[in-house]
Amino acid sequence: MLASQRRSLIIELIKKNQFISVTELSHQLNASEATIRRDLTSLELAGKLERTHGGATSVESTYHEEKMIEKQALNIKDKLSVARRAFTLLKDYQTIILDAGSTTQLLARLIGESSLHLTVITNATSHFPELIMNPNVECYLVGGKIRSNTLACVGSLAISSMARFKADIAFLGVNGISEQGEFTTADVEESLMKRAMLERASSVVVLSDHSKFNKQWLSVFANAHEVDLLICDEGGDQRFITTLQDTTELNVDIVRQTS
Repeated sequence: MLASQRRSLIIELIKKNQFISVTELSHQLNASEATIRRDLTSLELAGKLERTHGGATSVESTYHEEKMIEKQALNIKDKLSVARRAFTLLKDYQTIILDAGSTTQLLARLIGESSLHLTVITNATSHFPELIMNPNVECYLVGGKIRSNTLACVGSLAISSMARFKADIAFLGVNGISEQGEFTTADVEESLMKRAMLERASSVVVLSDHSKFNKQWLSVFANAHEVDLLICDEGGDQRFITTLQDTTELNVDIVRQTS
């Protein structure tokens, strides 16, 4: 394959996946990692992509994030499978933190449909109506500036309020997970809020469908050693999970899609 053809394919793959690793490009294009790195350097100099640790991102899509109503319509069965597995971790009289996101909203719905006795701390305005359907739930909605994309409360007010709580488990959503075990999101303020949640919980569980694999967004909120469990579905390229586990020793629970 000519270098020009290979580089055109690299651009197409990165646009499609938003982030892709050197290892994955090497596998898909049947080229050495050294060759791929040279291609990425050339394409970056031409302004076609942005190099990141272990791979590259598209300059056209790096900062695009769907709105909550759009996220709610994506990969519903996969997200529900993940949410159901997360629900099995819950026990009566726990205190949990529930991050904003479409998968965590499905977990909120399951809690609302149950009879579990829980204290739930959330910064998600979309979760509150789901949670209060269960009269045994004591819900604290952490206030602050509301992000229109995710309907999450963020900013200094929300972070200072979070510092008053302590929880057994924090369930966090994510926009992207890299092979190096970096958990990222599209907005710095939301990343700081996730960080505040992580620090107030005894155990941290990240919920992700396979569309977040091998993607890298603007702001890192956690590294693999700070996450106790990643729950994800079995879709997508499972080699990513194998590489992630080999690189970081992250505890991963892969669930099958529910009907």
